[in-house]
Amino acid sequence: MQELAERSQAATLTADQGRAFDSCLHVGNLLAVMQSKARLVLAEPKPAPPHFVNPALVRQSSNGPLACASIVTFFPSSDADGIATAINVLGPDLGLAFIEKQTGASAVIASGSSVLMSASFRSLAR
Repeated sequence: MQELAERSQAATLTADQGRAFDSCLHVGNLLAVMQSKARLVLAEPKPAPPHFVNPALVRQSSNGPLACASIVTFFPSSDADGIATAINVLGPDLGLAFIEKQTGASAVIASGSSVLMSASFRSLAR
């Protein structure tokens, strides 16, 4: 590539060498654009993923089975796991009251045959 670049500057490339040099430049430019786009995508802030609790993995607590079979939380930071754990420990009713006090948080709590949704989640679902 270096030799082709030097010959191009000296205007001593053959037609085949010129095509090869142009192809190399094209591939290099394409790679530079792809790298730039990848950097932009990686630099974008990503919302924390919702936290899911698999009902099959619900364990026993010292007070018997945990009250919440499944919890989905939407929280504006990486604390979704901790928030879901707090809701699970508090139980459905106190957990819902807790989530309602958290700025920017939403939750759906499945417990037995009932499904509880925070007011902010209901507004998201509309």
